[in-house]
Amino acid sequence: MKVWKVKQYLPALLWYVQRRLEGGRGAVVSIRTRDVCGVDRRCCMAVHSLMMRLVERGLARRLKRGT
Repeated sequence: MKVWKVKQYLPALLWYVQRRLEGGRGAVVSIRTRDVCGVDRRCCMAVHSLMMRLVERGLARRLKRGT
């Protein structure tokens, strides 16, 4: 993935995660790409590849499709 894509869409992902962690308990956060990006396909692909990198490194787990 190109660096400019990461720089463009990473703040939206981080803001979403921070917003989800504020009111909840525990350390598990379910991330829905549609909630982060809406219908922007470029954003969805960038967020998906970022999350798959985390899964490959063992920092995240993929439970079901779309999360």
